[in-house]
Amino acid sequence: MPPSLAELSSALIGAFEGPEKLTAFKDPGGVWTIGRGHTLNVKAGDTCTHNESVAYFTADQAPLLAMVASEPLVKAAAFVSFGYNVGRAALHAVLMGADNITNPLHTTDKHGNVQPGLVSRRLLERLLVDSASPQIIPVPVPSGHTNATADGEGLVSGGR
Repeated sequence: MPPSLAELSSALIGAFEGPEKLTAFKDPGGVWTIGRGHTLNVKAGDTCTHNESVAYFTADQAPLLAMVASEPLVKAAAFVSFGYNVGRAALHAVLMGADNITNPLHTTDKHGNVQPGLVSRRLLERLLVDSASPQIIPVPVPSGHTNATADGEGLVSGGR
């Protein structure tokens, strides 16, 4: 049985956000964070329990899950990871075609410094989004063969 969208996106987010931290810390961009990437109203000295951390994560992820529920599973999980990191407004812009995951602004901290971890995250998210989209895949036609593919042009339709 395949994982649910919440399970897959949670695993993807967890791979980038790192282990749960029950004491507030500043992320690489200088934003106060707690739990697994929760930032809303977090300040120096804040602590939380494991259960509170799970509740923050669930609440932070819920609106993102709803925004991409109609997308294929892998693509939706990548979008949830992206939205979890950069926010609902940026995810909405991407979903509406007004922005894209690979926009260099999405690889910088609030001071404009490129963060290598964000570059890697955006690359994986883009690859996952693209992997769920049907593509035209060139197929080499061996010399001396004709009609090697359905259209005879060396191209076949399909997803990856």
